[in-house]
Amino acid sequence: ADGRGPGRSYIGPATLARGVAGLCNPGPALPPVLNLAAPRPVAMRDLARAAGFRWTWAPAPPAARQWQVMQVAALAGLVGFDDKDSDPATMVAQWRAAQGAR
Repeated sequence: ADGRGPGRSYIGPATLARGVAGLCNPGPALPPVLNLAAPRPVAMRDLARAAGFRWTWAPAPPAARQWQVMQVAALAGLVGFDDKDSDPATMVAQWRAAQGAR
């Protein structure tokens, strides 16, 4: 209803690689489960706009949840993130760079 569409936990490919590499270094014991995502959730509208995609909204089903996000505090305590890691434009730039690397 607020026009932003669904909000989810995302992570750019370079940030993902940096996070996984950070978890491979010796250090404190890892918890049995870690969610891998950027620290702040992103509205799908913002991600689509950053990618330059055109889209048309469809009505959400009655049981749909607008925001469905993962808890990433444990990961953030182990891997350093900064504000740009949750920025849709940064995620799209990383995605495009990874596509060109193939």
